[in-house]
Amino acid sequence: MSLSAVFAAVEIIANSLASLPIHIKDLNGNIIDHPLENVFSNGLLTKFTLIKQLVQDMLINGNGIAYIEKRNG
Repeated sequence: MSLSAVFAAVEIIANSLASLPIHIKDLNGNIIDHPLENVFSNGLLTKFTLIKQLVQDMLINGNGIAYIEKRNG
């Protein structure tokens, strides 16, 4: 496989998975208001961008990790 074919395949898979809706639910299946929503409310990061980057890292490197550091103040 050529490098461009791998890039195209990873891009298609990452875009497809990132476009799926994200709903955080409790153990009973009810959608809840989770603090993770605050990460996306500042406009610097979208759900699509985060999931796309995680999927790309997972496909290319074998794992994808997101570390969210909470700042006080």
